[in-house]
Amino acid sequence: MNKLQLVLVSILIGVNSSVYAEQHMEKKSHTMGIQQQVDKDLLIEHARVKATIPGVKVSAGYFKLTNNSDQTMTFTRAETSVAKFTEYHTMEMDNNKMLMRKMDAVIIPAHESILFKPKGKHLMFMGLNQRFIAGESINVTLSRKNGESYNVNLPVIDMNAH
Repeated sequence: MNKLQLVLVSILIGVNSSVYAEQHMEKKSHTMGIQQQVDKDLLIEHARVKATIPGVKVSAGYFKLTNNSDQTMTFTRAETSVAKFTEYHTMEMDNNKMLMRKMDAVIIPAHESILFKPKGKHLMFMGLNQRFIAGESINVTLSRKNGESYNVNLPVIDMNAH
């Protein structure tokens, strides 16, 4: 990804989403599919993906994953039929520059949660083969290191949703 693409992606996933995260991630909101009990051991909350405009081939997904099991869960892959690549990413400040980096794994200790939010960890969708339109949803498969997979649904929210 070149610098211009990185800047555009950073703007796309950060600007309008940060307000939403601050307002809704730590309290119940009825605007998103609040919870998906994906499995007896895995809960996903506040799942969403940003809508796209024509020509944009990237978007980002946000949610809270809770490991209700007695063992650490390690997620190593994410897939969807609507993007050529789906990766776990993180955004970090380095010398006053926001950098996005691919994560090889997402580790959730037993009985803990991890938050995917704007300007932080997120699910990156690249090479979209369709527009993401508000009101629709996409299906994503999250796979663990041990081979277990979980199907989750991410509602598409408006680009300007708060």
